[in-house]
Amino acid sequence: MTYKPGQYETMIKEYHGDVRIIASFDEDKILSIETQEYSQNSDIGHRAIQILSEEIINQQSTDVDTVTGATTSSKNFIQGVNNLIQEAQGKDTNVQINLKDGVYQAKVPSYSWAGMLTVETVLKDNQIKNINIIEEHDSLTGEVAKSAFEKFIPRIIEKQSIGIDALSGATTTSNAIKSAVSQAIEEAGGNINNWTTSEQKSDDKLILKDYDVLVVGLGGSGILSYCSAADEGARVIGIEAAAKLGGNSTMVNGPMVLNSEVMMDQYNNGEPYIDPDEVMDTWLDYLESDEKADIIKKAVYESGTSIDYYINNFDFSFDGLFPSLFKSEWDKIYTFYKEDDDSFNIFGTNKTYQFERAINKAKAMNEKNDYLLETKGIELLFDDDHVIGAKAQSSDGTTYEIYAKSIILATGGFIGNPEMMDKYLDGPSNYIATALSNGSGIEMGQSAGAKTYNIGVPPMVHIKQMPYLIRDDEILSNEERKILYGLALTSLELSITNEGKRWNPLTDISYAPNYKYYVVYTEEQLEEFSQNGIPRTYYEKGDISLIQNLCSNMPIPTPTPDENDRIKVDNFKYIIQMGIKTNNVHAFHSIKEIAEYLGANEDALSETLKNKETIYYLFTVSAYAYGTVGGLDVNSDFNVIKEDGSPVANLFAVGQDSMGVENNEEKIYTPWGGQAQSYTFVSGRNAGQNAAKYAKK
Repeated sequence: MTYKPGQYETMIKEYHGDVRIIASFDEDKILSIETQEYSQNSDIGHRAIQILSEEIINQQSTDVDTVTGATTSSKNFIQGVNNLIQEAQGKDTNVQINLKDGVYQAKVPSYSWAGMLTVETVLKDNQIKNINIIEEHDSLTGEVAKSAFEKFIPRIIEKQSIGIDALSGATTTSNAIKSAVSQAIEEAGGNINNWTTSEQKSDDKLILKDYDVLVVGLGGSGILSYCSAADEGARVIGIEAAAKLGGNSTMVNGPMVLNSEVMMDQYNNGEPYIDPDEVMDTWLDYLESDEKADIIKKAVYESGTSIDYYINNFDFSFDGLFPSLFKSEWDKIYTFYKEDDDSFNIFGTNKTYQFERAINKAKAMNEKNDYLLETKGIELLFDDDHVIGAKAQSSDGTTYEIYAKSIILATGGFIGNPEMMDKYLDGPSNYIATALSNGSGIEMGQSAGAKTYNIGVPPMVHIKQMPYLIRDDEILSNEERKILYGLALTSLELSITNEGKRWNPLTDISYAPNYKYYVVYTEEQLEEFSQNGIPRTYYEKGDISLIQNLCSNMPIPTPTPDENDRIKVDNFKYIIQMGIKTNNVHAFHSIKEIAEYLGANEDALSETLKNKETIYYLFTVSAYAYGTVGGLDVNSDFNVIKEDGSPVANLFAVGQDSMGVENNEEKIYTPWGGQAQSYTFVSGRNAGQNAAKYAKK
């Protein structure tokens, strides 16, 4: 077998993201296979690629078995390497092969935690004629999948390619659809290379000017800013990197709402239902500081009036008043978004429609008003030191220069930026928020001389789970996942941090080093579970269908198990093995091995493990964050503050881009319920109004 020496590369489409394969050849053999992955969360597909790379190099052939539990990923990777081998042999890998007409169905892992995505691809006359979603669980896991179903599928059909970019903000669902269509093409006898044409990007440069207010980011706080600015008579334009509106605000139940007139009338006979002075005092006591008391006062006393403003002017609707988990005597403190059609997901009611309805009402207030989706802010524009607008880029490549008298930063914090997470926090965290929350707003503010405030507040976490969620039924079924997850999420077993110290699982995981801990089992314990079954309470703790936000991080202990009430698991050892293969479980033959893996002090770890030498299994538990908390410093008008303490008069920051002002870096964000979402309403209303007033001076 003779090759043309050199390095060859190709891109394959995986449900979790693109994977670039780079293979090097000399005249006689494959020298190396490297990959670059662009995924939000790694999974067993990553391990499959590592295993297959080694086997192909060792055998100098792609005639290797697929990796158990990762059939789709294995096939995609093997096909990709085959293409590179043919290219190195001088063969044309783009030879047109006609497809066999038919209706092809594929079941692929996708965004959902509770089930796979079933896609039907209709191929006729050598074209992708239709793509139908037969069964999906993605919509039960959030509100982002809808945009992929409605916007991304037509793009594949229009472009006749699976090489187009995934939809911004719905990457995992988009890539799952690509994977299913790819399987259909392969099953129809096609050559995948014929169907991976990339989109031609535009080099257009457009100038948009004569705006009063530019809002960068159209999640909750950005939309609320847009609405209040438009209501003040401003000409407003908004940009959003995602293909849908609402951002992280569509992943919460609802806001704190103190003595809203609407809520008082509906739920408390027109009477106040909570003492705001007590909430204010409790808040400042918790922070152990009154440095930002003026902003805290707004957060407390304007929570109800801000909600009323958006109910009365932009048709927001809420349902009920609910008690604080922090203080039981606060029996009415926050409310839930109201659904429009009894539609729910694990984050509560579907609420994107409320944000869409509001911004479209605001857009209609002035013929100049507009907003652009799939358009990300890149940098601020300056005239000397004065901020005059922002540069942005659309997913189609179009570059915009947008000029406005006031700019509001509302980009959702920096949970999706590993470098910033390393710089300001305890490293990256798993997250359920959008990866588009990458700190761009904070960096824009800093380019204008803005300083940060409490940027080291631990991320917002209500959820903990194993770090690599198993979405593929070929790996483990839902019932099998309950076993694995339950063993990790129990609060009854010994748990340790990566420092080798004992950890209390009922403590908020945001305080754990690197936002993770490990549940420790000995080989003897797991053998006993294999023989006699696991306690039912462990099994129920891991029930994926009942987890309510993927297992809450609230301090709810696992009930003491009844030794006579166990779940017998015939394939228990297989489940543990899959835990190891997916990198969720790690096996060690000595305390020294564990210490080396964790980077812990061996003596301290040995003391924690009572000097018992045996085979240990560590089940990893990771935080899943909604987003970061700390951000830019702002004053009570929500102007960003420079290092010298002066405000940038026409630059504002709202939501997670500035929420550090109501928190403390040494503690988790204020815990009484709904206050983070309330801050989106209070900061959005104030910033929008103030930005409009400044622009109209």
